[in-house]
Amino acid sequence: MEQFLLERLHLHLSSTSDSSCRIRALSTARSLITNSSSAASTVSSAVETLIVSLSHFSDDASFLRLAISLLAEAATIHRCFAVSVISAVRPFLDGRDHLAADAVAALASIAGSSAEDGFSLVESVFDENLVISLATSPIFAVRSRILDLLVYSIGRAKTSAILGHKSLLQVFLGIAIDLYPSVRRSALDGLVALCKEAGVDVNSLAVECCYDRAVEALKDEDELVRSAAVRLASLCAEMFAAREKAMDYSEQIDMIFVQLCSVARDMSVKVRVEAFNALGKVQNVSESVLLQSLSKKVQGIKSGNITLSKLDKESKFRFSCAAGIFIHGIEDEFFEVLQTLFDMATYDRLQVQEKHMHMFLGLLGDVNASIRSSARKTLRLMKLPKLEIFKSAIDGLIGNLETYPEEEEDIFFVLFSLGVDHRKFSVKLAKDLAKQIGPSCDGELTLDSHRVAAVLVLSISLPFADENFACDIPRVIFSYAIPLLGRISFALRGVIDQDSVLAHLCRHSGMPFLDKTLGLKEAGQICSSSLPVCSIASKVSNKETVSHMGEILKHPEQSRQEDEYLNEEFMRPMELILETVGETWPLTKSYSTYEVRRTLRTCKEELEMIAWNAPGLVSASVDFVSQYIQVVQLIAEAWEKMQPKSSHDVGSMTLDILVEKLEMSLRRMRHGFPGLPCQMEYHVLELTLLANLLKVSKTGFFSDLGLMKIRVIVSRLESLCAEGSYKLSDFAQELKRAIAPRAKADVPHQINVYNFLKLFNPQQIRLVGKFKNIKAEVQALDNDSENPLIYVSGLPVGIRFRITLYNISDQDRLWLCMVVGEVIQYVFLDLCQFEGSDEMRCGTVVLPFFATPMASSFVLRVCLGIECPSENMAYQKKSQGRPKDDIAFLCEEFNVYFVRIGDR
Repeated sequence: MEQFLLERLHLHLSSTSDSSCRIRALSTARSLITNSSSAASTVSSAVETLIVSLSHFSDDASFLRLAISLLAEAATIHRCFAVSVISAVRPFLDGRDHLAADAVAALASIAGSSAEDGFSLVESVFDENLVISLATSPIFAVRSRILDLLVYSIGRAKTSAILGHKSLLQVFLGIAIDLYPSVRRSALDGLVALCKEAGVDVNSLAVECCYDRAVEALKDEDELVRSAAVRLASLCAEMFAAREKAMDYSEQIDMIFVQLCSVARDMSVKVRVEAFNALGKVQNVSESVLLQSLSKKVQGIKSGNITLSKLDKESKFRFSCAAGIFIHGIEDEFFEVLQTLFDMATYDRLQVQEKHMHMFLGLLGDVNASIRSSARKTLRLMKLPKLEIFKSAIDGLIGNLETYPEEEEDIFFVLFSLGVDHRKFSVKLAKDLAKQIGPSCDGELTLDSHRVAAVLVLSISLPFADENFACDIPRVIFSYAIPLLGRISFALRGVIDQDSVLAHLCRHSGMPFLDKTLGLKEAGQICSSSLPVCSIASKVSNKETVSHMGEILKHPEQSRQEDEYLNEEFMRPMELILETVGETWPLTKSYSTYEVRRTLRTCKEELEMIAWNAPGLVSASVDFVSQYIQVVQLIAEAWEKMQPKSSHDVGSMTLDILVEKLEMSLRRMRHGFPGLPCQMEYHVLELTLLANLLKVSKTGFFSDLGLMKIRVIVSRLESLCAEGSYKLSDFAQELKRAIAPRAKADVPHQINVYNFLKLFNPQQIRLVGKFKNIKAEVQALDNDSENPLIYVSGLPVGIRFRITLYNISDQDRLWLCMVVGEVIQYVFLDLCQFEGSDEMRCGTVVLPFFATPMASSFVLRVCLGIECPSENMAYQKKSQGRPKDDIAFLCEEFNVYFVRIGDR
């Protein structure tokens, strides 16, 4: 097999081959080089052939770029080829085209490999003239990549850098004013790395040059450049402070501090956070400047021997920038600053004065969900010293509940926590509520009232924290809380289970309750059906361990991780659903599609009931099972289309449409659930092989792209089998033999699809391990069928979208797909527009749609997708403004409505 591929490689790289043959040759070479079972002689021959081809096809830029990248990969995997690959790539550095950028990237890849000699080999290629030539190249990619390599070289090369410190400093200072923001940012980061590496060896003049460059970049239009400039300015302040014994740099330090204060008011939250981090690192700042940063009133500031009155107008303005900067930081409306407050509260370092409490409670009604959540988390940990402040906090939470009832779970948990930590105040509110529901009260109590529900949750928390408070809470409170059992227990899930809450309410209300799961209970003990809650119940009944309950409520995330046993009540029903779905395969193969549909419909209904109350920990599993049911249903319908009869249901989808939907659903399962366990990934890949067979069921012929996809999938299946110590299925083994390369490359592959369908007999899929779910929520703001957007035919129209992303990393590429008629437009989403972390990002963006039709109205279909990793670089799409690879949709398609101006 290796010999055949090697001969094919030589044939495709012959002098008579065309461009398409050369690209296919790279795929063959990559298979030989990356395969761990390839013989050393085979790999050596493949690498030598590629090196020779660089000179033979010097006029084919597309081939050369891919070949250089593949050689770099070969040198990274097989270190013995590093020297020869570096020698082959070195001539391309002298070019003035994009090949120079590819050559630099290849050398950077070799330098960054794990081998110790990787960088020393690459270092020998560069000299000062070559580096300067590349750094001043008119091509952006060349400048960017050589700059990245120079930054990476600091601290790794024998001389601490590819160039000496002085030359490298000059290069960074020059590139720091580059036209492109990413290059400017990298240059500033390089100056930071260089100064840290050189330490005390950097002379004062060099520090001042770095400082001047940082000051210029503080006004840059790009927020990432400004952030890098803040880091460089902060480092310059540290270096000035270290030299202050030898020379007086107090004025420079004060000026840097004031300049950082001005940046702390930046429009970008990232820059502001970076500025506040830098302010905390500046040392030896004058006392008068520090005092000015705490007061909004501009005072007379003394910097060294120079007073504010003696400074010029520009200096006066600069010093006034420090006025009240830390107060502005506390008043910041963004999530990151609340996260800092939450960290302070966690370590009991946050105390808010009464006069500032209204400002903090105002955050509970913020339009940003992340800020509201962080405000509640912080409030949960705060110590409220007075009853008036406590009542204000409760009123704020009640108002929060009335405005955002969908956040009831989180609000109830905060109320429960506040009741545990402020017992005397909670007793006061509980007694006030009891008077409203006493016998003398006119009318009836409405449990639907948000205020009543909130005070009930607050009141019932006290006996959990300390049984001594149980006698202070009227029994009627616990009686009225029983109808809210489901809502309360859902908010406390992972900390206290529903049986324990019910036993707690019944015992203190005087109602009889028997927990059948544990048999007879001792009087005064909280009933429970699970071990962790038994532990909690026994501890909360002991006066000496009252604080433990508070700790559990302060850190519910840790408790919920320890209480994963709760997932069993959701996971077991889903496993039963999967077993039922697995039993439909014989029905599918016997063309009993009606029975399959009916069974799967029942499974969907059961899964919807599970999903209704499922916690976040199992939501990924619920979505996976839902996708799996949809895939099985599509396969059953496609299988029916292939039965040997000519008539089908009138109006039903064609086989091509069914297979297209099936491929989209399988892409969602493959690329939308990162961390999928081996067994589950194996099952999904086998279904993908089946979809590829159904796609060619009419002809039995595979295209080159189809063959390549199947070979990649089979290769992955073999890897999973090796990891899991199980064998490849008969279905996959026979398919592997059928698509094996043939002696005559021009002979097309044709197979009998029906023979392989008989072999398809998938194993039962099971939910094992943990995995994430990549998904998105997209909403067009201010738009529905009765409130359409206005447009002018032929002109672009902007659409405001509110987008929430879950488990999206910085490496993912997202596209918004907009379709009207046969026109499809893709818009790339820049993740910099969204706030938050990988777990959840939110943002509101305005995106254009260009192809507005010549009609009085139209409906735009919108969906968000993620670009799937390419299975073969040779078959990537080359069109502009759209994904290079297939995409998997992360949300349900929805409509955006438009009406032409004047026709509304």
